[in-house]
Amino acid sequence: MAISPVHIVKGLMVGIVSHEDVPDLTGRQWAALLTVHLDRPPGGHTVRGLAELLNVSKPAVTRAIDRLMEFDLVLRDDDPADRRSVLIKTTPTGTALVRTIGTLLAQAERAVAKATEAEAAAGTAKGSRTTAKTTGRKSGRKTTAKGTGRKATTKRDQGGAGEEPPDAIEEVAA
Repeated sequence: MAISPVHIVKGLMVGIVSHEDVPDLTGRQWAALLTVHLDRPPGGHTVRGLAELLNVSKPAVTRAIDRLMEFDLVLRDDDPADRRSVLIKTTPTGTALVRTIGTLLAQAERAVAKATEAEAAAGTAKGSRTTAKTTGRKSGRKTTAKGTGRKATTKRDQGGAGEEPPDAIEEVAA
């Protein structure tokens, strides 16, 4: 099995759902929290600005912000430049959660790196004991290509779709 970046995401998600201090948030809520925390314009984000960054409607952002506020992860602050607008900022609790997510991500990356190294080591050890050699395996059929007098070959004769036939691996003394 090949290890991919998706394995890191899986490790992060497992860490999130199994961590007792991490609230159950939707993907949109996570995106809003991380955007508010990481992309900090002076003063904070407006709902309109978040909607544009996340490519969602303003009502969707408002619902996400309302939910984040229930967990004390963000707050709304009056915009001194525009009394009709509010600015969204992370709270100390929100900042701590983002740091926790960073720690969980680092743990997931280390676990995947370790698994990748183990897989590579297993492949190297196996590769040093065996070499692939193409052989003229016979199918057991006595067929000829029509009109040529030569034996016809099939995918079965060739070991399937791009695979080596089972008897084409030759053990080499290590």
